[in-house]
Amino acid sequence: MQQRIFGKTGRAVSEIGLGTWQLGTRWGDPFNHEEAMKILQTAEESGITFIDTADVYNGGKSEETIGEYIAAHPGRFYVTTKCGRRLNPHTADLAPWAIRWILMHPEVSVVIPGASKAAQVSANVKAAELPALTQAQMDAVSAVYDRYLRAIIHPHW
Repeated sequence: MQQRIFGKTGRAVSEIGLGTWQLGTRWGDPFNHEEAMKILQTAEESGITFIDTADVYNGGKSEETIGEYIAAHPGRFYVTTKCGRRLNPHTADLAPWAIRWILMHPEVSVVIPGASKAAQVSANVKAAELPALTQAQMDAVSAVYDRYLRAIIHPHW
């Protein structure tokens, strides 16, 4: 498997990654943990080192299963994820600002937000046009990130 440098991270990842919205299932079918583990094992054996997931894929089962696999096989994958779709109530107003916050980090190459409606795609694109967050806003969001997400995400980088 050929490797490429992932954005500005300096980290080499496989040029073919694994998207996991359907990990261990087909659309509408029940989640199959055993099949999901086989998919991850096959990906690893095939030289795939880049996995994309999200908190809503398979009702959270995708992230949980990837986490389980990574715990047993540390250091083999670079995982990217999206979050926020489980917010209740889910507000479209917050998503563009979350995207803008992510874009303000120079080490980020690409933001990959999901969309269930065409209007969300337009809102996601317009997020890049929002004004820059102030340092106080960046600090406040970073504090939430550090408190609730960093420990879960950063050990896998």
